[in-house]
Amino acid sequence: MLSSTFSQFSELNIASVAEAEAATTSASQVDIVTLEILPDTLRLNGSSVSDTDLAARLASLVATRPQVSVTIADAVTTQRMSVTLVLLIAVDGISIQLVEP
Repeated sequence: MLSSTFSQFSELNIASVAEAEAATTSASQVDIVTLEILPDTLRLNGSSVSDTDLAARLASLVATRPQVSVTIADAVTTQRMSVTLVLLIAVDGISIQLVEP
């Protein structure tokens, strides 16, 4: 579990790699949506998206591509990461995979 207490409180449950692999299908069977978290913007499948539009854009994709691969840029703060992950977990039907830089 990750807890953030900077400007606002967020609590996220994070599964181990083994748990995540057991809960998802293999990448070869699923088209993966990519999300890049950058300090001042987000990129969803290579296109810029605002924080406020992220949930709606993801919701339109999850019916056919429920797996979201998240990459976090080096300069991203823990608060930015936490806020974005909270936005992600609010979208029903997705599986989130954090990718190491």
